[in-house]
Amino acid sequence: MVRQLNIMKSKFSILGCYEWLLESATALIIVSYMYFMTYAFMKLGVGANYQAWQSFLQGRWISYASLLFLFSACWQSWIGMEEITWRYFSSNLARNILLSLVGAALIFYFAWGVAIIWGF
Repeated sequence: MVRQLNIMKSKFSILGCYEWLLESATALIIVSYMYFMTYAFMKLGVGANYQAWQSFLQGRWISYASLLFLFSACWQSWIGMEEITWRYFSSNLARNILLSLVGAALIFYFAWGVAIIWGF
C-alpha cells in the first residue's frame, strides 16, 4: 500500500525547485553565449577592423542571442536578489521595498539593453 506524502508547498520546496531549474537554464544560456562570443572573437581576430565587427554584430540572429543573454542575466540577478532578501531581511516592508527597487532597476536595464541591441 502506498501512502501519500504531505509536502508543504512553501517557497523553498516547489518554487525553489522551479527557480533552481530556471536558474540552471539561464546559466547554460549565459555560458553558451560567452563561449560563442569568445569563439567569434578568436575567429575574427584581435586585428579585425570596425566594419568586420559591425557586420558580425548587426546580424538578426546575434541580436536575438544577445537579447536572450540579456534576459538570462536579468533573471539570474532577480533570483539572486530575491534569495538574498529572503535570507537576510526579516522585515516584510524592507524586503518588499528592496525587491521593488531591484525589479524596477532590472526592468530599466532590460529596456535599455533592448534599445542598445535593436538601435532604438
